[in-house]
Amino acid sequence: MGTALLVLAIVVGAAAAVYGITVLLIAHGFALPGKGAPCRTPADLGVAYDDVSFPSSDGHRLEAWYLKGGGDVTVVVMHGGRAHRDDEAMDLLGLCAALAKRGCNVLDMDRRGCGHSARTPFKDRAHLERDFAGAVAYLRERYHGAQKVFLFGNSVGAMAAFLYTAGHPDAAVRGIIADSAFATKMGIARRVLNGGMPGAGVLAWGSLWFGEKLFGLPHEDGVDVVGSIPAPILFILGDSDTEIPVSDTQELLAASANPQDEKLIVPGAAHSQSYRTAPDEVVARVTAFVEKHRR
Repeated sequence: MGTALLVLAIVVGAAAAVYGITVLLIAHGFALPGKGAPCRTPADLGVAYDDVSFPSSDGHRLEAWYLKGGGDVTVVVMHGGRAHRDDEAMDLLGLCAALAKRGCNVLDMDRRGCGHSARTPFKDRAHLERDFAGAVAYLRERYHGAQKVFLFGNSVGAMAAFLYTAGHPDAAVRGIIADSAFATKMGIARRVLNGGMPGAGVLAWGSLWFGEKLFGLPHEDGVDVVGSIPAPILFILGDSDTEIPVSDTQELLAASANPQDEKLIVPGAAHSQSYRTAPDEVVARVTAFVEKHRR
């Protein structure tokens, strides 16, 4: 019996060690910064711009383009995942240029650790809301508070917009455009892991726990914070998104309960592909949303 217990203990210990190492590596991957960098500039798309740099609210250098659309509205844009401000996969720069040509100024930034922005310590990697805080502070200083600010976030960028605005109700953000926003971290983690390997979703809990403790992944979920955001939100999602189902948008709308919220579900669009799939419709809805809430 003693030998059997020893063998069992060794097996359990080995399994626990494998599980721990695996979820730690996944957590590291969740918060891993990107390696790519922009290949184009707004000038390639016919838009005048400035190269700008400013610190996040916790002091990390962020690089951005300020696209000049004219007027007194600036849309602050944060890409998702490990991309950068050009994000060819979703043609983020194309969207920013289109908004500028419709009269919006656009601050299109590389979030921390991505593109040309500074890398951060492990514990700060996922605090993307602090990048929005730095961007809003930069605009206040540059324009002495005269710009009407909207936030545009894609995927994790949308979550960062929720966290920043909920935590800074005095920031006077006029509205949020949330592209491919997920309702809960657990939901998207399970779907992404299961998509990579069937059954791997069981690793989601441990991965998120390590992510919160070591890399600064937020404890809150989107559904936890949208109800405390005073600004209206335009939710954009593709109905063919396998990472974020339309039900997530419905959950977020219900949790927000803001009668001024809107949604745009793009038929046939995959994850973060709404603009590529229906560029005219997305630009029209975003500019109409901005015009409606800029006053």
